[in-house]
Amino acid sequence: MLKIVDTASIYYETHNLDIQLVLERIKQFTKKDIQIENNKYIFKDFKINKFEYINMIIISELKKSTRITISFSYSRYENKTNYQLAVRQRTIERVHNSLVSLFRLFTDSIVMLDDLRIYTIDISNQLEVPNVKGYYNVLDLLYRAIKRREENGRLYFDVDKDGRKELDGLDFRERGKKRREASSYFKIYSKRKELEDTGKVAKGKATALRGELTLKGTLLRNYNLSVPVAVTKENLERVLKASLCTLVMTGLIEELNENIETLKKVFKKNKTKNLKQVVLLYEYLIFDTDLLNIIITPEILGVKERMCRIHKAAIIELLKEAEQKGEIKKSYKGNFEKLKKLLKKIIKTDIKVILTDEGVKLEWQQ
Repeated sequence: MLKIVDTASIYYETHNLDIQLVLERIKQFTKKDIQIENNKYIFKDFKINKFEYINMIIISELKKSTRITISFSYSRYENKTNYQLAVRQRTIERVHNSLVSLFRLFTDSIVMLDDLRIYTIDISNQLEVPNVKGYYNVLDLLYRAIKRREENGRLYFDVDKDGRKELDGLDFRERGKKRREASSYFKIYSKRKELEDTGKVAKGKATALRGELTLKGTLLRNYNLSVPVAVTKENLERVLKASLCTLVMTGLIEELNENIETLKKVFKKNKTKNLKQVVLLYEYLIFDTDLLNIIITPEILGVKERMCRIHKAAIIELLKEAEQKGEIKKSYKGNFEKLKKLLKKIIKTDIKVILTDEGVKLEWQQ
């Protein structure tokens, strides 16, 4: 099963094309008038039986050629929405064959699959979770880890009826460029929340945390992913790992261990004095309650083992209270397991977490 791709744009470029013929045929096909944006002819907001998976058609007049680009969703070829990803290689092939037939219809030419090129593709995967708030610490840690090397990132939130923030997702793009202009764009977000906001799906108990890597242009060529026949599970997983694995894993190791060192220094300096204030001030660095076994020790607090256990239990209670009443919805328990599950889905990497007195070690295969 594929489950690693959603939307893409594929184009056909040729010389000596009768652009008026193309525009008229696409107009008949979409039953929509032409919109002109940035010197491009655009057809969008249409719904055609058996072609519901098509999002947009764009015609661009270049210096010596004409390009027709079709933006579409592999997922919606067999589903009403793109909440579920494409699951079969056969679906991918059928989409490509359908696109070939459209390009032939629009150009009145014998277009072959090998004549087409990928303009952009979203390499996607997702993990079904009970709710996003339980993954806040995981997503926040991933954000800080990636931001060590990719500075142009953001976290974005929603606010519930009680005024508490709930994380919707995170994204990274090239500095100074909009998403459509960037050659790469990575985000993790709640797919169900996205569809609910646009009124495309009923609310449900579970949600999909989707990781989505968008590639275009030179990067597609560098990864040998610029032709439709390259869209296979093996190739997409290869590209996903090559793009994200080392970036994410090295960032995680650095971020976790830097946080642990900061917490050790803070607690060693303050001992048991003003413990509540210290915990609430630095709780954002406590990724998981398992870290308390490293940072709350008799040596660091300067107390006996029994008193250390009492203080540790008190800190856990403070964190539970923060979960219930804090400004941001989050959870401090089970986050290493959640991290492992999410990374296995979104970057196709199995990791092993090892906690030592010195810090955290992560083992993985590239």
